[in-house]
Amino acid sequence: MRKVLVKDANNFINRVQTADERTDPITANAIFALKGQKWKHVRTGMTPIFTSGKMKKMFEIISKTAHELEEHLDNEISKGAPVEVRDSMARFTIDVIASVAFGIDSNSLKNSDAEFRRYMKKTFEFNSIKSFATIAISFAPDFQRFFRIKILHDDVVEFLRNTIWSTVRYRESNGVERHDFLHCMMELRKKSQNQEFKIDGDDFVAQSFAFLIAGFETSATTITFTLYELALHPDMQSRLRKEVREYREKNKGELTYDSIKEMKYLHMVIS
Repeated sequence: MRKVLVKDANNFINRVQTADERTDPITANAIFALKGQKWKHVRTGMTPIFTSGKMKKMFEIISKTAHELEEHLDNEISKGAPVEVRDSMARFTIDVIASVAFGIDSNSLKNSDAEFRRYMKKTFEFNSIKSFATIAISFAPDFQRFFRIKILHDDVVEFLRNTIWSTVRYRESNGVERHDFLHCMMELRKKSQNQEFKIDGDDFVAQSFAFLIAGFETSATTITFTLYELALHPDMQSRLRKEVREYREKNKGELTYDSIKEMKYLHMVIS
């Protein structure tokens, strides 16, 4: 492991994915598809975004959406029918990511057909052509280049571009500062203007998109399975509830960023 990760790291620097930039610019410029010095530059620039201090500031935004999830579940339970947990968690994580990443109230919890939710569902919908394109960028990138097969639909790409740039323009013209991912990316964009690799245009959109897809589906699935396992094991559910309540009492009825980090049993359950 030490040889692969440290001593011989240069031999393993690039991922195998090679998306065609002309066909699929957002996929090709996302951090998980970049290579060489450009990857290193973007990676170095983005690393400070995920410090504990910045994550702590973003926690307030997540907490607000969590209260909206409580209201949503109360409304669903009051109907007397089973709650579709997977759908509720997907809508919750979309609202969190949209707010943290772009400073947008996507309202997915309140409206199952909200615009942001529609486009995110489309991003993760797989058909035979999209499946072939996903395989091609890993094993036969020339196929994607030759047949011009796109992983992201044109309307999804335009939605992302319009959403991100309209938000950036609004913030810049109105002097809006918000402790979220987009603000950090805007700061990084300013710093990169005099550097060899600028984080602008589709490079800028692509990193925001990467943050979006990395956090949305993975978090929704993890929470769903966690809740499923807790439903199967009431004793663990009771023990976890007791831990959460204890920390809430310590913090005047609120859950804080630091208290969640301290909850050992919560981390055990999610892991």
